[in-house]
Amino acid sequence: SLCKESVSPWTGASQFLATTNKIIQFSNAREPKPGDKVIYTAGAFDLFHVGHVDFLRKVKALG
Repeated sequence: SLCKESVSPWTGASQFLATTNKIIQFSNAREPKPGDKVIYTAGAFDLFHVGHVDFLRKVKALG
């Protein structure tokens, strides 16, 4: 059990868990073919900014 003084509303753990069904909602729901390259990247894009765009472009270049 945590001491009440050690708990803060400003800290905590994310409750987000990406599932296959959630990912499919944002994809074209096409199964990869043999030889296709699949690139996965994790991120929290709730406050999307130009740095995210640059990051995603670099990830896309890998695939």
